[in-house]
Formats: sequence, structure tokens, C-alpha cells
Amino acid sequence: MDLVGFTLIVDDTVHPDGTTSMEQVGGGGPQTLWGYQLYRGGGARVGLSAGVGRDLPASVRAWLEGCIGCELSGLIESDLPTPRAWQVMEWDGRRTQVWRSPECDALYGQLRPSFEQLPASFRASRSYHLGIHAAHPPMRLLGALRDAAHARGGLLSIETYTACDAPLLPARREELSRLLALVDVFSPNEAEARSIVGASPEAPQDPSRAEAEALGIAEALLALGAERVLLRRGERGVLLADGRSGEAVWVPAVPGTRVRDVVGCGNACCGATLAALAAGEPLAAAAAWGCAAGSVMAEVEGVPRAPPRELRADAAERQARALALARPAAPLGKRGALRVEASAAGRARAAVRRAAAGRPTACARCAPLAARVP
Repeated sequence: MDLVGFTLIVDDTVHPDGTTSMEQVGGGGPQTLWGYQLYRGGGARVGLSAGVGRDLPASVRAWLEGCIGCELSGLIESDLPTPRAWQVMEWDGRRTQVWRSPECDALYGQLRPSFEQLPASFRASRSYHLGIHAAHPPMRLLGALRDAAHARGGLLSIETYTACDAPLLPARREELSRLLALVDVFSPNEAEARSIVGASPEAPQDPSRAEAEALGIAEALLALGAERVLLRRGERGVLLADGRSGEAVWVPAVPGTRVRDVVGCGNACCGATLAALAAGEPLAAAAAWGCAAGSVMAEVEGVPRAPPRELRADAAERQARALALARPAAPLGKRGALRVEASAAGRARAAVRRAAAGRPTACARCAPLAARVP
């Protein structure tokens, strides 16, 4: 297995103009796997782990198997209905999720099965991608996934799916550091990242100030133990920063993208970027693949129905357009109004954690059902 993703939700989307798209493939995991397959031209072996009901729509199953070649042995069927939700979209990209399934602990348990529930082939995957709430990370699961991925030379990628109600810095610095030290690619969107470090909710309108603050946020996360930070900035593209090399690159959104539906674009970006990094692509090229995947996803309602191998050439052209406009960010540590400096002791602890590849014990706030996954 090349990549295992998590979470399946059937989306019923309400667009800003009032039109609807019913019974769409959602939840983040499928779109991430699609982005990974887009880079690989459909040639990767991918799997999805999620709880589903006997009411799983045939159209969703057909897309997973027929379009992206997803292995479905990780789907855990129960008497519960398949998680389903309204996704209400606004013109500025904001999204409000309203559960249609009965909301209970069992529902949240469906969204992210434990490592022990995974089939043997899934436990032997090379890489994993998981959506989390940064304030309630499933540390035991993340530790197991990281150990499994690193044993095979792979990567653990996580993205945040919502903003924090209260900043994690400075009060929960050690918890955040333990989380970041576990993962190889940490990918929040800009609003989520700002909530984590305690920045004001809205980015500055001035582009230069906005970039300075975004770079400062990335530096803060790297200083606390993250290996790489993929900061997704919507129509402004992405910032991809590597704490080991000190490199960081700005890559714009693909020019000329005709946006129709932004649901899943961030997940697709994560999947394609992860695939490119796993293949050894340079930072700028990997980030440009993420932007290309988001661009293709944005132009369709729901998820693309054509197989990734048929979209690969178009995606490669988009990647080249974005890459041509990529530019290096200022050297890490040289600027950033919101930079958070880690102490020497903190850096040492992060290095020890990486080398040990141990599994941290989850605290009460990190219990799996404490995380209210959308």
C-alpha cells in the first residue's frame, strides 16, 4: 500500500447561489487519495479507512473503486448510517457543516478507526494522511501511524480541519510540540494556523504584511518541532517550508482556474504534495503539484469523475504554470512578526522524540472521542 487515508462523509452541498449538489463524495480522505493518484497517474495503491453503514451510496463506492482504484477493505460496516452532512458554502469560501446523521460518539468513532482496526495491508502502508483537530489530536493513533510509515521509509501527513477555539500558544506549547514532532508534513489552512498560534483571525490585506505573517507562523510551527509545514492560503496559493533545510517557497494558485466548487481542494492539495514529496520532488515542484490538484478539483462540482490517469497531462500543465511563478521565501529565521523561538532544550527534546519514534501516551484531552471531526 502506498497511502492510506481516513474519513468518509457523504456531502450534500449547498452552493452560495442556492443550488445543491447531493450525494457527493466527501470527508477529506477520498479527495486526498485522489490528489495522490493525480500525481501518480492513477498508478498508486491507495486505501480508505472509515466506518460506513449499509446505506453507503452505490455512486460513492463506484467512484472510490472505479475512479481512483481505492481498496475498500478498510471500510468498517455497522448498523449505523453512513456519516452524512450538509455543506453550506459562502461566496468567500466559508463553509458550515450541519450533520444529517444522528450526532453521537459512535458517529465520531466512525470517522477515524483505530490502528488496530485496520486490515494488515493497511497497517503496512508506506504513508498515511489524517485530518485532525489541533486542540484534540489522537496522539496514540498518530504515533502508531508514524511508526508504521517510518518503518517503510514513508511519511505521515496531517491536516487540520477546523480552527481552534482558543490559541494553543503559549499555554499548550508542550502539547503542540509533541504533536508537531510526530508528523512529517503539517498542513493547516491559513485561518486554522492563525488560530493555533494566537494571531488575529484575519490576515492583513496588504500582501507583503500578509506574507510576513504567514512566514512567521510557519517558522513558529517549525521551531516547535514540525519537519515541514504546508500552509494553504486559498486563492493566494501555498507556502511550503522545510525546517531541516531552512528552505521555504511561495507557490501561487494556478492562474486562470475557473472556480466552481472549493470543497475538497485543500485535501487534494495535501494528497498531491505528499505524493510529490514522497517521490523526492524539490519543495517548489511538490507545492506546485498541490496547487495543480486543487485547481483541477475546484473546476468540478464534487469530485472529478474522470480517472486521474486521464487528468494527469492537464494537471502537469497547471503544475508547470504555478511552478513558473514560484519564488523563494526569505530565509527561515530572518523575518516573521509572529515567529516563536523554541528554547535549546525544546529543540533537543524534539530531536530525541524523532529519533526514538516512541508512542506518546495520550492525555485526557487527546482521547479519540474528544475530537469532534467534521
